[in-house]
Parts: sequence; structure tokens; C-alpha cells
Amino acid sequence: MAESRFNLKELKRSTVSSLLVVAGVGTVAFGIGLLIDPEHAWKVFLVNFLLWTGISVAGPVFSAILEVTNANWARLRVREVAESLAGFLPLSLFFYLLLAVAGAGSLYPWIADPPEARAGWFSWTFFVLRGGLALILLIVVGGKFLQASRHGRAPGSSQPRHLRTLAVSTILLYVTVFSLLAIDLIMSMDPGWVSTLFPAYFFMGNLYAGIAMIVLMNFFWRRWTGLENWFSQAIAHDLGKILFGFCLLWTYLMWSQFLVIWYGNLPEELGFLVLRTTGSWASLAWVVLGLCFLVPFAFLLTRRMKKPNLLPLVAVVVLVGMWLERYLLVVPSKEGSLGFVGFDLFISAGFLALFLLSQAYFTKRLEEG
Repeated sequence: MAESRFNLKELKRSTVSSLLVVAGVGTVAFGIGLLIDPEHAWKVFLVNFLLWTGISVAGPVFSAILEVTNANWARLRVREVAESLAGFLPLSLFFYLLLAVAGAGSLYPWIADPPEARAGWFSWTFFVLRGGLALILLIVVGGKFLQASRHGRAPGSSQPRHLRTLAVSTILLYVTVFSLLAIDLIMSMDPGWVSTLFPAYFFMGNLYAGIAMIVLMNFFWRRWTGLENWFSQAIAHDLGKILFGFCLLWTYLMWSQFLVIWYGNLPEELGFLVLRTTGSWASLAWVVLGLCFLVPFAFLLTRRMKKPNLLPLVAVVVLVGMWLERYLLVVPSKEGSLGFVGFDLFISAGFLALFLLSQAYFTKRLEEG
């Protein structure tokens, strides 16, 4: 099985060098952004942190879901790719600490003026510690699950007895940790806004984007390894159906949240929604709806688009839509109108490069281990 796995050596040196250059350009762009408009620069940083951290953790969580559901069709190929996404998680922890220590003052109004009624929760020290410790716990438990999962797939090895327990623990921890991050990193940008459904909407969105990335990486792994059966018609069809299901689930949670807030018409709930669905932001909201729901829904209804060469196109549409969705959640806070800044795309490209490099490096280390 070793020769079928992706190895960093198979990447051309020029590709690795190009990714390093892009990561460097993104770092410089972020530094320039901090000098020009620090609040907006930190918002774009947060957008990409949320997207790539969510995708990275969605890989092992999806593998854990496959383990719990006894999905033998995905035992080797799909889980191999899904688990490789976890390579970005150590960087995510570093980026979280950087964001919480250096950027929180630019993003969260309660840092300077915490609400008296919830001063204990809205404490900067508690904010840094709870998020950091939660991520560390998730990384440790998820890492244990990845080790046990790979050990169980090794030739001649029996499945570890505690693998199912680690899978369930990883899923439950993911739900808990990312519910906390949704509240701390997004909802607290507007401390008065309340939505009990938002955490579920957020962590399900991570899985939606993560499955789209798994589809895309399976396509590339087939090309890198030269094995046509790595991403076969059967696997592509099954992943297409799963992607379609999460498309419907994401839309259901989005609509449920929208409908309850609109029908309730409470000032403390309505402000967050009105800001993102009116004025110049309304056009972006419709684009997000189109890319995350209308286009995938229309294409994934057909068997044709669930083929190995076509399904990745839908995955790209979903990933772009989810980046814009995170942008819509974060950036409008304290900003009057929509307006992309030049360094937004450079910072985002830098995060993408770091994600791809970390995934390749992580997979190489697993091969050597």
C-alpha cells in the first residue's frame, strides 16, 4: 500500500517552491494590511483561519464518521485523503493564539468594554485559555484517532479495540469545540446577538467544505499516484451523494436560522441578519446562496456530475462559496458597505499555500512513521 500513497517527493520542487513563495507573499500582504487597515486585515485573517481550520479538522472527523458507520467502501482511499487534511491543525493552534493575543482588540468590542452582565465570560484571559485549550484537546484526541485508524489499516494489523471509542470522542469533541469557537470568534463580534442554532450551522458548514476538499484532493491524488482506481467512478458517485446531502443540510440550517430570526423580529437577533442581507452586502449573500446551494443542488441531482472528472468542479464551486460565506459572516461587522481590499486575495492565497504544504508534509511524516 505504501506505493499508492501520496509522498511529498512526488511533488516537483518548483511546485513546492511556488507554494512557499505564495505563502511568503500572503505573509507580506498581511503585514501591509496591518499597516493600512489593521481591523480589516485581522478580519480577513479570521475568515481564512475559520475556513482552513474547519476544513482541516473536518478530515479526521469525516474519517471518524465513516468508522462509526462502518463505511467499508471508504476504508482505504477516502479515509487516507480525509485524514491527511489534519496537517494544518498545528498551524491552526498557532494562528488562534496569534489572533487571540494580537488581533482580538481589533475584532471584538468587548475587549475594551466588556458587558457587565457577562463580564466573567467576556474576559480576554478566559477567551484565550478556553479556545486554546479546547483546540489542544481536540488535536490530541483527533491525533490519537488518526494513529489508531492508520494502524488498523496497515497490512496484517488488526483493528485497535479503542478505535470506535476514539472516533466517537473525536466527533463529540469537534461539535463541542467548534460550537465554542463559533460563539467566541464570530458571534461575539456583536456581543448582543443571540442565535442558538448558529453553532450547529457553523460546524456543519465546516464538514460541507471539508467534504468538498476531500473530493478535490482525491482527484489530485489519483493524478499524483497514477492509480485510476484511487478515485474511481464508484467512489466519486458515493462522495457526490454525500456532498449533495451536506448541501441540503447546510441549506436547511441556514434557512431555519433565517426563518426563526425573521419571524421573531427581535432587535437583538435581527441586527446581525439585516446587516448581511441588505445594502451592498445583499449581492454577496445571493452569491453565497448560489454557490453553496443552487449550483451544487442543480448539478448534483444528475449522475453525470458525479463522475471523477466532473465532481471536482462542483467541489471548487462549494469551496469558493464557503470562503465567501465565512467572509460574509465576519467582515460586515463594523463595516458599512461591501468592498474587497486588494490584499484580501493575497492573504487568502497565502493560507491556501500553507494548507497544501502542511498537508503534504503531514502525509510524508505519516509515511516515514
